[in-house]
Amino acid sequence: MTESNETIIVKDAALWRRLAAMVYDSIVIIAIWMVVGFIVLSAFGIDQAQIVENDHVVMDPYYRITLFSSMLLSAYLFFRLVLDSQWPNTRNAGLEDTCTKFRCFSYFL
Repeated sequence: MTESNETIIVKDAALWRRLAAMVYDSIVIIAIWMVVGFIVLSAFGIDQAQIVENDHVVMDPYYRITLFSSMLLSAYLFFRLVLDSQWPNTRNAGLEDTCTKFRCFSYFL
């Protein structure tokens, strides 16, 4: 097996591209949270997810904790599994030597 010492040169993205990517990812995350919220609400039931206290409707604490943790987990899985798979894997490509600790993202992983 021969190893090639190729260097990948990547240009920095413009600010408007980074902002557009953030907006796009936010829209996808909000859509995922809507689906997760529907699943959690259907698991609890709409009558059991709310409590009436002093003429105010309050969400059940177990429902709130479950909804928050499932939304946090779904956002983590989206960024870890979907977006992380799009980054080139520099560890397996043999490019560790070309990365410095301030310019290579995979150095901290």
